[in-house]
Order: sequence, then structure tokens, then C-alpha cells
Amino acid sequence: MKYIISIFVFSILFLFGCNSRKTGKDIKSGFVSFVSKKENLVGYGSVHLEKIIEKSRIKEFEIIGSLVSEYHDLLKGGIELGDRVYYAIEKEEQNYLLYIFLDIKSRDKLRKSLSRIGFFFEKKYGLEKFNSDQFSLMFDDEFALLLLGMKKQDYSKKIEQTFKEIKKSNPNTRVANLLEDKNDIEFLTDLPFYHSTIKKYLPRMEDDKLSEILSEGIIKSTINFKNGKVIGDIHVSHANDSLKNLFFLQKEPKTDLFESLMLQPVDLALKLNFIPSKMDQLIFNYTNHKKGVFNSMGVTGMILKALVGDSLTGFTDGHVGLVLNKQDSTEILNLSVPNTSIFIGLGNNTARMQEAMDALVQAKVFGLSEGDFYRYKNMVFQLKDNYLFYNSNIEQLNTKNNVQLNDHSENPFYLYLNLQSKPVQTTFFQDEMQKLSFLDDFSIFGNNEQFFFEISTINSKENFLYQLTLSFQEEIKEKLN
Repeated sequence: MKYIISIFVFSILFLFGCNSRKTGKDIKSGFVSFVSKKENLVGYGSVHLEKIIEKSRIKEFEIIGSLVSEYHDLLKGGIELGDRVYYAIEKEEQNYLLYIFLDIKSRDKLRKSLSRIGFFFEKKYGLEKFNSDQFSLMFDDEFALLLLGMKKQDYSKKIEQTFKEIKKSNPNTRVANLLEDKNDIEFLTDLPFYHSTIKKYLPRMEDDKLSEILSEGIIKSTINFKNGKVIGDIHVSHANDSLKNLFFLQKEPKTDLFESLMLQPVDLALKLNFIPSKMDQLIFNYTNHKKGVFNSMGVTGMILKALVGDSLTGFTDGHVGLVLNKQDSTEILNLSVPNTSIFIGLGNNTARMQEAMDALVQAKVFGLSEGDFYRYKNMVFQLKDNYLFYNSNIEQLNTKNNVQLNDHSENPFYLYLNLQSKPVQTTFFQDEMQKLSFLDDFSIFGNNEQFFFEISTINSKENFLYQLTLSFQEEIKEKLN
């Protein structure tokens, strides 16, 4: 464990010491040239490591703080304090490789400093090279390359080949322009890499068509740590017309979906405005559900299919809102069902739904309540003005909804999770509940081409990274003990 911690701290400090101000343009040019030639990159980007170190306050760690200071003093003569570090992650059969591109200050001082802590370098092609069974390091007078692999094997030939490639500057301006180098973390991934993954969800789409759709597309993600929050975005860049034709979120969303959803407190809230015809196109033409999505939903799907037909277009106009509270549950048919409030805009084939509701009233299965509500036990339904409203607890109908959700109404998608809710913690965190107990809530919202996400902590004054490092520190202490 001490060896692992030492390697971790050394890696952080080595990266922390690199400086892009000296030859940053050369480093970036070589990095962009490298990633432009690779086909199996999971992702690539840059990290503002100086800010990460500062915000996480890693030197204050009780366990590794002294090691941080020790290594920092040892290496500061050979490396400079800087900002951007470029990285790339490559999948190679059953192995994952991490490439880290670095600037150095003094080759001689760096070699001497690293030699003092057990690194033995050999000179090859005029370069300094160190190799172990899990990582390799190579550097010259300008910059260094660190290569780490998940599997224990010899990475010497791989790092030599890579070092030669990055010296041949042939950058892709499209990628270079997307690397803004102004966020705490930037991560890019090429859509063609995920061809096989997407194919699993769209198995009936021809490979050539899928390749055409994904070609040139890049997903860029950014993360910034601001006080007690993590703020980020996910953006689809260079999407071609074939990909845009598959976008299924509405451009003019319904803005008042949550107004009628009376439930508090909120564990989960969802707003979705989609184009049913686009979803039907994907489902009928490219998935294994040739006869529609309802066939895969068991008894509920069979009932919906009998009422509205095979397509989503027949069932809904694409406006859906849901609020769920699992902390308070309702007993239905001897089952504990989370309190739920749902709004669904109805489609063009829902006349039989009204007939079915009326038939259930006549059969005295459903009752009628004031306000044209159908009632079954504690559950209530309403079919009115071309929408379906459902609430699992009739007592909620007389409760004023004072839940304040910033649903970013201009966006067609919004999801909110209350991370302080015990049911949410159990569902999403499981064994990590105690370590992540400082989290407050999570939200993600966006449109076809860009999504934004935000994670808030209970303590809004301390930086998110610092609070995370405190949890990480406790985990290390437990393992060392």
C-alpha cells in the first residue's frame, strides 16, 4: 500500500510540476497530432492540474501530505509549476493505456532528482528512458511522456514509438480548436470509437449507415469545481446531417410540466419533451422491437397496445413529467409503491383510453371524485385536455405544491435527484453511501446537442474537491489500519 501511495503522489507531483508556458504550443501540437492518428482512443483532453491541486488541498492530507511536500521539494529543481497537462486513454485488446504529455524545465536536474528516489535511466536515441512492468517514462530536453497500463507488461517499445510520433507535428485543427484549455478538466471522445456499443442498441442498422452517422462527430465534456459544486457540460460537436436527423428531443418544449405534479418532498424529478415519431423510427427500424416498444413491457405493454396501438405516436405527444417520492410510500395491493405524480401529453390514438376508464367506472372498479378524477383506492387519474394525470396518493391533491425546482424550462430534458434521500442513496450509491454523504443534489438538463450537469454539496462554502479528498483520505486511513 505504501508503494502504491508513493507512486500515486509522485505521479501527481510530476504532473503538477510540468509547465506549458515554456513549450506549450509544441506539446499541444504533438499531442493533437498523436490523438488524430489513433483509432482506439476512449478519450483524450487536458487537466488544469495546478488548480486541481489547489482546490483539493492535497498537501493537507493527513496520510500523504508529508509525501507531497517531500517529493515537491525534491523535484522542483527539474520541473516548473505550470497549468495544462494533456492525456489520452487508449483501449488495446483487454488493456487500457494512459498517455500523459508533459513539459520539463531541466533534463539533467529531473534525471538526478528521479534517480534519488529509485529511477534508473538508460539513454536511447538521445533520450532518457525508465521502464517498469506497469509504466514507462521517456523525456528529452523539451518534454516528457509517461505511459501507464492496467496490465503488467513491457511498455518500452510502445513508448518509443509514441515518442517518435508526437515529434512529427501534423495536428488536426478541428481537435485543436476544441481543446480550449480553460476548464479544470476537458475530455473529448470520437463518436466512431463507440460504433460497436451503439450497434448493440440499434442492431438492425447497417454498419455502413451507422459509420456514416458517427463519422466526424466528437463529444466534448468539461468539468469545473466551483466552491461546493461540480459544474460541467457535454456537447456534441461536428454532428453531420445524418446524425442530426436522428435527434429526437423537441426544440420547443412544454414549459409548465411540473406545475400540476403535486408531490413533496422530491426524491426524483424528470421532464422530457421528445418527438414520438422520431422515437418510433428508431424503435421500428433499428431495434429488435419490430412491433413497437409496448411488446417488451409485459402485461402493462399489452394493455397499452390494446388501447393506443403499436406506436408511441398513438400514445403520447412527447410531453412527459414525473415526480417521485420514495421516502413516503403508498400501500397498493399489499405492495409498497413510491408516491408518484405523472403528467403525460396524449397522442393521436387515445380515444379508447377514455372509453376504458368509463367502463371501469361502470363496473365499479374505479370511482369518480370531485374534479373529474378517476379513483382506485388511493390512486387518482385524470384524462382532460388531451393529457393524462396520475397521482399515487389522493391526499396529495389538496396539498399546495411548494417544491421549487429549477427545471430549466427552455430545455427539453431535465432530471433531478435528491442525493440526501435515503432511497436514492441506496439505489445509486450502495456501498459508497457513507463516503458520499456530503453530496446534496444532482441535476442534468439540455437539448439535442448539449447537456449541462451540476452536483451540489451540503457545505456550499468548501470546494467540492476538498470535500471529496476528505472522504478519500478516510478510505486510505481505513485500508492502512
